[in-house]
Amino acid sequence: MIVTSATYCQSSLHDQGSLDPHNRWLARAPRRRLSAEMIRDHVLAASRLLDGRLGGRSVPPWQPAGLWRDVSFHDKYTAQVFTASVGGDAHRRSVYTFYKRACPPPTLALFDIADRNVCAVGRGETNSPLQALALMNDRIFQTASLAIAGDLLRIPRSERFDEAALRLFSRRLEARERDVLDSYVESQLEIWRDSPDRAREFISSIGGADAPANVDSQREVVELAVWSLAVQAMICSDAALVRN
Repeated sequence: MIVTSATYCQSSLHDQGSLDPHNRWLARAPRRRLSAEMIRDHVLAASRLLDGRLGGRSVPPWQPAGLWRDVSFHDKYTAQVFTASVGGDAHRRSVYTFYKRACPPPTLALFDIADRNVCAVGRGETNSPLQALALMNDRIFQTASLAIAGDLLRIPRSERFDEAALRLFSRRLEARERDVLDSYVESQLEIWRDSPDRAREFISSIGGADAPANVDSQREVVELAVWSLAVQAMICSDAALVRN
């Protein structure tokens, strides 16, 4: 009954910003960045790597080596050795992430995951250069970019940007966005075209066992590396990280 009501069926395509700039009428939801868990799960879902299994033990995601070493306290009641999950476990939903209070998951912490040492009514929200560095260097985001790029190479180039945008932005690209990304891809192809070995090494270093297996020729290797970088640039944009 609610969804068929006249109120629910009213169009939301009107300029509330000029009529009510401070949103005192509560006519629209505020624009805000996705939470830490949502960012990770959204990117994994867009890459089709997200493991949707329900239940089971917590899993430790990838993180830089050595973070636990100085905070384990050599106590038999606390986790002493960090072993990153592999395969499907590495791509489980963030709700299953193993959380060590003395050393929380670093990428989720950068995106303001709740501090479990104290009770918190709500989360803070920060913006820092470290967040962009995490999106560019965390193994999860790199692997997801590579997986999306592998899918894009199977379709005509004219459709690739829109396919990636639909997955990451839930919309098609605007003309100015397409121009920027197309220029970026062309410049990177020019840089990588004569370095197929470097491209293969790059793919192997970020994909490992998850690297797409359907790339044989030097041209495909270079294209996969370049489109992976283009997808990563899209992941770093507000369009992928902010809910309108």
